[in-house]
Amino acid sequence: MTTSFIVLAAGKGSRMNSDLPKVLHPLHGKPLLHHILDTLHSLNTDTDHRYHLVVGYQADAVQRATQDYSIQYSIQHDQLGTGHAVQQALTTTVTPDEHTLVILPGDCPLISSSTLLNLLNTHHTASADATVLTTQLPNPGAYGRILRNASGDLIGIQEANDCSPEQLAITEINAGIYVFNRTALVDSIQTLTCANAQGEYYLTDVIGNLHTHHRIVSSVCTDDPTEAMGVNTADELSELAAKYTPNQ
Repeated sequence: MTTSFIVLAAGKGSRMNSDLPKVLHPLHGKPLLHHILDTLHSLNTDTDHRYHLVVGYQADAVQRATQDYSIQYSIQHDQLGTGHAVQQALTTTVTPDEHTLVILPGDCPLISSSTLLNLLNTHHTASADATVLTTQLPNPGAYGRILRNASGDLIGIQEANDCSPEQLAITEINAGIYVFNRTALVDSIQTLTCANAQGEYYLTDVIGNLHTHHRIVSSVCTDDPTEAMGVNTADELSELAAKYTPNQ
Protein backbone atom coordinates (compact mmCIF):
# COMPACT_ATOMS: atom_id res chain seq x y z
CA MET A 1 0.00 0.00 0.00
CA THR A 2 1.26 3.46 -0.89
CA THR A 3 0.56 6.71 0.95
CA SER A 4 1.02 9.75 -1.24
CA PHE A 5 1.20 13.43 -0.40
CA ILE A 6 -0.14 16.10 -2.74
CA VAL A 7 1.05 19.61 -1.86
CA LEU A 8 -0.78 22.52 -3.50
CA ALA A 9 1.71 25.24 -4.44
CA ALA A 10 0.35 26.82 -7.63
CA GLY A 11 -0.93 30.15 -6.32
CA LYS A 12 0.73 33.52 -6.72
CA GLY A 13 -0.21 34.88 -3.32
CA SER A 14 -1.11 38.32 -4.67
CA ARG A 15 -1.81 39.70 -1.19
CA MET A 16 1.86 39.20 -0.30
CA ASN A 17 2.57 42.21 -2.59
CA SER A 18 5.61 40.42 -3.98
CA ASP A 19 6.58 38.76 -7.26
CA LEU A 20 8.03 35.85 -5.28
CA PRO A 21 5.70 32.83 -5.23
CA LYS A 22 3.98 32.71 -1.87
CA VAL A 23 5.32 29.26 -0.97
CA LEU A 24 8.92 30.46 -1.43
CA HIS A 25 8.67 33.28 1.11
CA PRO A 26 11.08 32.53 3.95
CA LEU A 27 10.18 31.65 7.51
CA HIS A 28 13.32 31.92 9.63
CA GLY A 29 15.51 31.57 6.57
CA LYS A 30 13.75 28.59 4.98
CA PRO A 31 10.96 28.75 2.36
CA LEU A 32 7.49 27.96 3.65
CA LEU A 33 7.30 25.04 1.24
CA HIS A 34 10.54 23.51 2.54
CA HIS A 35 9.14 23.39 6.07
CA ILE A 36 6.23 21.29 4.81
CA LEU A 37 8.28 19.01 2.57
CA ASP A 38 10.81 18.38 5.34
CA THR A 39 7.99 17.37 7.69
CA LEU A 40 6.48 15.04 5.09
CA HIS A 41 9.80 13.40 4.31
CA SER A 42 10.39 12.81 8.03
CA LEU A 43 7.19 10.81 8.54
CA ASN A 44 7.72 7.23 9.59
CA THR A 45 4.84 4.97 8.53
CA ASP A 46 4.49 1.35 7.47
CA THR A 47 3.78 2.24 3.83
CA ASP A 48 5.74 3.48 0.86
CA HIS A 49 5.56 7.24 0.31
CA ARG A 50 5.29 9.29 -2.86
CA TYR A 51 5.25 13.05 -3.15
CA HIS A 52 3.42 15.26 -5.65
CA LEU A 53 3.65 19.03 -5.98
CA VAL A 54 1.11 21.06 -7.95
CA VAL A 55 2.80 24.17 -9.32
CA GLY A 56 1.51 27.06 -11.40
CA TYR A 57 2.66 30.63 -10.83
CA GLN A 58 6.41 30.79 -11.58
CA ALA A 59 6.41 27.01 -11.84
CA ASP A 60 10.05 26.93 -12.93
CA ALA A 61 11.17 28.84 -9.84
CA VAL A 62 9.21 26.55 -7.50
CA GLN A 63 10.61 23.45 -9.22
CA ARG A 64 14.17 24.77 -8.96
CA ALA A 65 13.66 25.51 -5.28
CA THR A 66 12.49 21.93 -4.63
CA GLN A 67 14.78 20.01 -6.99
CA ASP A 68 16.60 18.32 -4.09
CA TYR A 69 13.41 16.63 -2.95
CA SER A 70 12.04 13.37 -4.30
CA ILE A 71 8.91 14.75 -5.88
CA GLN A 72 6.71 14.65 -8.98
CA TYR A 73 5.28 17.83 -10.49
CA SER A 74 1.89 18.66 -11.94
CA ILE A 75 1.17 22.03 -13.51
CA GLN A 76 -2.01 23.99 -12.91
CA HIS A 77 -1.86 26.43 -15.81
CA ASP A 78 -5.02 28.26 -14.73
CA GLN A 79 -5.65 28.79 -11.03
CA LEU A 80 -9.27 27.62 -10.90
CA GLY A 81 -9.38 26.52 -7.27
CA THR A 82 -8.16 23.77 -4.99
CA GLY A 83 -10.38 21.11 -6.54
CA HIS A 84 -9.00 21.93 -9.98
CA ALA A 85 -5.44 21.80 -8.61
CA VAL A 86 -5.96 18.31 -7.21
CA GLN A 87 -7.46 17.19 -10.52
CA GLN A 88 -4.18 18.08 -12.22
CA ALA A 89 -2.25 15.72 -9.95
CA LEU A 90 -4.84 12.96 -10.25
CA THR A 91 -4.71 13.03 -14.03
CA THR A 92 -0.96 13.45 -14.52
CA THR A 93 1.20 11.94 -11.76
CA VAL A 94 -0.94 9.99 -9.26
CA THR A 95 -1.19 6.31 -10.20
CA PRO A 96 -3.90 3.72 -9.36
CA ASP A 97 -1.71 1.99 -6.76
CA GLU A 98 -1.58 5.14 -4.63
CA HIS A 99 -4.49 4.24 -2.40
CA THR A 100 -4.21 6.83 0.38
CA LEU A 101 -3.80 10.49 -0.59
CA VAL A 102 -2.88 13.23 1.87
CA ILE A 103 -3.59 16.70 0.51
CA LEU A 104 -2.28 19.89 2.08
CA PRO A 105 -1.53 23.49 1.12
CA GLY A 106 2.00 24.69 0.53
CA ASP A 107 1.69 27.59 2.97
CA CYS A 108 1.04 25.84 6.32
CA PRO A 109 4.60 25.41 7.61
CA LEU A 110 3.78 24.62 11.23
CA ILE A 111 1.88 21.39 10.61
CA SER A 112 3.50 18.71 12.78
CA SER A 113 4.42 15.16 11.94
CA SER A 114 2.51 13.92 15.00
CA THR A 115 -0.72 15.55 13.82
CA LEU A 116 -0.30 14.14 10.31
CA LEU A 117 0.28 10.66 11.74
CA ASN A 118 -2.80 11.06 13.95
CA LEU A 119 -4.80 12.08 10.88
CA LEU A 120 -3.62 9.01 8.95
CA ASN A 121 -4.24 6.64 11.87
CA THR A 122 -7.75 8.04 12.39
CA HIS A 123 -8.47 7.65 8.68
CA HIS A 124 -7.41 4.01 8.60
CA THR A 125 -9.03 3.09 11.93
CA ALA A 126 -12.36 4.53 10.76
CA SER A 127 -12.02 2.92 7.30
CA ALA A 128 -12.90 6.42 6.12
CA ASP A 129 -13.24 7.73 2.60
CA ALA A 130 -12.09 11.14 3.80
CA THR A 131 -10.61 12.54 7.00
CA VAL A 132 -10.43 16.29 7.64
CA LEU A 133 -8.12 18.22 9.95
CA THR A 134 -9.96 20.92 11.89
CA THR A 135 -9.27 23.31 14.73
CA GLN A 136 -11.12 25.86 16.84
CA LEU A 137 -10.62 29.59 16.30
CA PRO A 138 -12.52 32.22 18.29
CA ASN A 139 -12.29 34.60 15.32
CA PRO A 140 -12.33 32.33 12.25
CA GLY A 141 -12.18 35.12 9.67
CA ALA A 142 -11.75 33.80 6.12
CA TYR A 143 -11.33 30.14 7.04
CA GLY A 144 -13.91 27.63 5.82
CA ARG A 145 -16.43 26.52 8.47
CA ILE A 146 -16.98 22.90 9.49
CA LEU A 147 -20.62 21.85 9.20
CA ARG A 148 -21.92 19.12 11.50
CA ASN A 149 -25.35 17.60 12.03
CA ALA A 150 -27.12 17.20 15.35
CA SER A 151 -25.23 13.95 15.94
CA GLY A 152 -21.89 15.68 15.50
CA ASP A 153 -21.12 14.06 12.14
CA LEU A 154 -19.11 16.16 9.72
CA ILE A 155 -21.46 16.76 6.81
CA GLY A 156 -19.68 19.48 4.84
CA ILE A 157 -17.36 22.46 4.67
CA GLN A 158 -18.57 25.93 3.73
CA GLU A 159 -16.11 28.50 2.43
CA ALA A 160 -16.38 31.80 4.30
CA ASN A 161 -17.44 33.76 1.22
CA ASP A 162 -20.43 31.45 0.81
CA CYS A 163 -21.45 31.26 4.49
CA SER A 164 -24.74 32.43 5.91
CA PRO A 165 -24.55 34.67 9.00
CA GLU A 166 -25.30 31.61 11.16
CA GLN A 167 -22.50 29.61 9.54
CA LEU A 168 -20.05 32.48 9.99
CA ALA A 169 -20.60 32.15 13.75
CA ILE A 170 -19.15 28.60 13.69
CA THR A 171 -15.72 28.50 15.32
CA GLU A 172 -14.56 25.07 14.10
CA ILE A 173 -12.60 25.68 10.92
CA ASN A 174 -11.13 23.67 8.08
CA ALA A 175 -7.32 23.47 8.22
CA GLY A 176 -7.14 22.58 4.52
CA ILE A 177 -5.44 19.25 5.22
CA TYR A 178 -7.16 15.99 4.27
CA VAL A 179 -6.68 12.27 3.85
CA PHE A 180 -8.67 10.62 1.05
CA ASN A 181 -9.29 7.15 -0.21
CA ARG A 182 -8.14 7.58 -3.82
CA THR A 183 -11.16 5.91 -5.43
CA ALA A 184 -13.63 7.97 -3.42
CA LEU A 185 -11.78 11.17 -4.25
CA VAL A 186 -11.58 10.42 -7.97
CA ASP A 187 -15.30 9.60 -8.13
CA SER A 188 -16.36 12.68 -6.19
CA ILE A 189 -14.03 15.28 -7.65
CA GLN A 190 -15.57 14.73 -11.08
CA THR A 191 -18.84 16.20 -9.77
CA LEU A 192 -17.39 19.58 -8.75
CA THR A 193 -18.86 22.77 -10.18
CA CYS A 194 -17.77 26.40 -9.87
CA ALA A 195 -21.19 27.69 -8.79
CA ASN A 196 -19.93 29.68 -5.80
CA ALA A 197 -18.85 33.19 -4.82
CA GLN A 198 -15.31 32.72 -6.13
CA GLY A 199 -16.23 30.92 -9.35
CA GLU A 200 -13.73 28.19 -8.46
CA TYR A 201 -13.72 24.41 -8.08
CA TYR A 202 -13.52 23.88 -4.31
CA LEU A 203 -11.91 20.73 -2.97
CA THR A 204 -14.03 21.31 0.13
CA ASP A 205 -17.17 20.47 -1.86
CA VAL A 206 -15.93 16.88 -2.13
CA ILE A 207 -16.61 16.43 1.59
CA GLY A 208 -20.29 17.32 1.31
CA ASN A 209 -20.60 15.14 -1.77
CA LEU A 210 -19.12 12.14 0.04
CA HIS A 211 -21.51 12.63 2.97
CA THR A 212 -24.48 12.91 0.62
CA HIS A 213 -23.51 9.59 -0.93
CA HIS A 214 -23.23 7.95 2.49
CA ARG A 215 -19.46 7.62 2.42
CA ILE A 216 -17.51 7.69 5.68
CA VAL A 217 -16.08 11.11 6.61
CA SER A 218 -14.04 11.40 9.80
CA SER A 219 -12.09 14.25 11.36
CA VAL A 220 -9.30 15.19 13.75
CA CYS A 221 -9.39 18.47 15.67
CA THR A 222 -5.94 19.74 16.58
CA ASP A 223 -5.64 21.60 19.87
CA ASP A 224 -2.92 23.83 18.39
CA PRO A 225 -4.46 26.33 15.93
CA THR A 226 -1.02 27.43 14.72
CA GLU A 227 -0.77 24.12 12.84
CA ALA A 228 -3.62 25.29 10.63
CA MET A 229 -2.29 28.77 10.04
CA GLY A 230 -1.68 29.58 6.40
CA VAL A 231 0.07 32.63 5.00
CA ASN A 232 -1.72 35.09 2.72
CA THR A 233 -0.13 38.42 3.69
CA ALA A 234 3.21 39.73 4.92
CA ASP A 235 1.57 40.47 8.28
CA GLU A 236 0.44 36.86 8.60
CA LEU A 237 3.97 35.71 7.82
CA SER A 238 5.31 37.96 10.58
CA GLU A 239 2.69 36.60 12.98
CA LEU A 240 3.69 33.06 12.10
CA ALA A 241 7.37 33.86 12.62
CA ALA A 242 6.56 35.14 16.10
CA LYS A 243 4.87 31.84 16.97
CA TYR A 244 7.73 29.67 15.71
CA THR A 245 11.39 29.39 16.55
CA PRO A 246 13.79 27.11 14.67
CA ASN A 247 14.66 25.04 17.73
CA GLN A 248 11.07 23.87 18.22
